[in-house]
Amino acid sequence: MKKSLLSLMLFITGLTYCQNSYIETNDGEKIIIKDQDYYYATFKKVRYFISDDSKNWTFQRGIEVTKVKELISGKKVYRIYNIEKKPNFYKIVATSATKTLLLNLYEPHDFNDHNHFYYFIIDNDNKIVEKGEFVDGKFERNMPDQLKAFKDIRTHFADCPDILSNLADYETRKPDRGMAGFTEDFIAGFMFQDNFLKCE
Repeated sequence: MKKSLLSLMLFITGLTYCQNSYIETNDGEKIIIKDQDYYYATFKKVRYFISDDSKNWTFQRGIEVTKVKELISGKKVYRIYNIEKKPNFYKIVATSATKTLLLNLYEPHDFNDHNHFYYFIIDNDNKIVEKGEFVDGKFERNMPDQLKAFKDIRTHFADCPDILSNLADYETRKPDRGMAGFTEDFIAGFMFQDNFLKCE
């Protein structure tokens, strides 16, 4: 009896964990997906993985960007926005009453390539009020664009103490990675943290 109860509890725990990451389509379908550190879109498709631990397999799938309503991964939220005259896939980093900070990532082609981040700050009409891009890493040539991102966020979320406090914490964590691979520090760490920051 105890073994059966334990098995049931483990099953429910595993099921709950799996359902923390899913894609909701515009038709209301919910697709359970494998949890990842980040998600991206290429060739107009959102890329994600599905897996079956009992059969020890994992493989990648893609779904058309136009079919996706949102992707939820724990506390991270991704949605489709029509920016610069085309729909694309963005992580929602932070929101206030009037503005939203979005992040777009292009997957590196190989291990020696760098991670290119594109961010947009939009108003409630989805109009761009600020944008920029940066390459994460410790090299001096990459620092001006990373520092500009900090400045842009402080400017447009000046009335959001919780967001600014979170941002300031990451600003003290200088990046130590030189090549490809995500850093959990500095501006890239702020953008890819496992939180959906809200100005309350």
